[in-house]
Amino acid sequence: MSATTIAGHTAKERFIGVDLQDNEEARRIVRAIVRDNPEAKVSQIPGLIKVTCHHQLDIKRATVEQELHHEWDTQEFNLIIISYVGDIQEWDDDHILVKWNTD
Repeated sequence: MSATTIAGHTAKERFIGVDLQDNEEARRIVRAIVRDNPEAKVSQIPGLIKVTCHHQLDIKRATVEQELHHEWDTQEFNLIIISYVGDIQEWDDDHILVKWNTD
């Protein structure tokens, strides 16, 4: 976490992200995530792909389908996700939105 100064106080800047199983389909989904979220950072360790970002990650079905070259149901994301950081704000047929709930 990086620190930000606001009105003389240091506030920690929180990242959001997802950890995915490392397999061929997940790597293609990560390419789609990065296409739609160019500020996302990707790191890999054995068996795991970590995608982190400031603000939000928007995982769009249409972009994932372009990378996979077949139809993709957003519920299939459950098959590769290990964990996430942030709040899942929206999860419908068209996209998955992960960001911090600031309400």
